[in-house]
Amino acid sequence: MIAVAPPPHFLRGTLLDVRVALELIALVFAIRVYRIKPTPPFRFMLWAFLCLVIPQLGLFVFTIIHGYVFPRSSRFLWIYYADPFSLILFFVFVILSLRLFLRERVVSATPRV
Repeated sequence: MIAVAPPPHFLRGTLLDVRVALELIALVFAIRVYRIKPTPPFRFMLWAFLCLVIPQLGLFVFTIIHGYVFPRSSRFLWIYYADPFSLILFFVFVILSLRLFLRERVVSATPRV
């Protein structure tokens, strides 16, 4: 019966994989949009998605190395604090990007006669 049971946290791991895949897709989209139109709002959007993807990929590589090379070491657990900080930076950059989008819209609006 033990061999038939699913591994624990299967759904949580799958959701994390889907999240990382969607973040990578969004980063590629942000890079392509910024290359087409290099304006400050798109630059902040690019930095926002970079702040999400780089710590996730670093954590992925780190857990592989930590699991196989240092299986009993717990001194590297500081890396798991990267996710909350990356989310905070993501929200800051998205807010700055949205403010710049709104400011750009107001400046380019035609005056009423």
